[in-house]
Amino acid sequence: MVSAFLLGSAVGLTVLVGLFLLPPVRPDHVVYGRYVEILVAPMLALGLVRLWTAPARRLVFELALGAAIAFVAAAAVIWYAGGLVTRGPVNWYTVLALPPLAQTREQIRPLPATVVALAGAGILLVLSRRSRVWGALGLAGVLVASSVALRVVLVEARDHAIYGTQPVTLSEVDGLNARHDVGYDLAAYTPIGLYGYQWQLDRAHFVLFDSRRGPAPRTEWVIAGPDWPQARAVGASRVWAHPAYRQAVWRLPPP
Repeated sequence: MVSAFLLGSAVGLTVLVGLFLLPPVRPDHVVYGRYVEILVAPMLALGLVRLWTAPARRLVFELALGAAIAFVAAAAVIWYAGGLVTRGPVNWYTVLALPPLAQTREQIRPLPATVVALAGAGILLVLSRRSRVWGALGLAGVLVASSVALRVVLVEARDHAIYGTQPVTLSEVDGLNARHDVGYDLAAYTPIGLYGYQWQLDRAHFVLFDSRRGPAPRTEWVIAGPDWPQARAVGASRVWAHPAYRQAVWRLPPP
């Protein structure tokens, strides 16, 4: 009953998130785990008990079936939406369970993640059949290593890559971090630009527009590319630039 509940919950959450994120516009929309990963810990615990108690032949059959399903899922994810999942940029905070197994800073790699996960399952099977203690220690070691990798490889390194490349902190631009609207050009979109800058400018309200499809909103500030094509037409002047992510802050003259 517990297994059925967990599997049903995982499928249900995956379907809900998938429907909400239609159509997907980022690779992590296709492999979105933020709300599903809470179920990983109890599933691992039940899986370990299964390795301890089920007959060996039954376990080999179940692992083979699981491997086949995993490879089909990986192939489907890679193929879906024109191969979107193999391209960047990626918001890794929506797929935190993947980076220790498959991360690069630019893209998700489902096939290596699947291979590594199945190899780990095989090793756990061998260890658990020999000793329950070794099986439990092996799983605990994987979880600890994953936690360390998440902290060092993802969180700390990514924070340095994002904030360490800014010549001046965005919130220190005089007059920018106030209670007013800030236009953001989706033609220059990056996850750092849209989400990271909103986090830094927590008092501002971002107004999204796309310079490829329409005019800029009449806001005092606009965040766009460093060569924003509409800047001359609206008389904007560039006051801040983030070359590493090709983002710039433009100030428009008062109406």
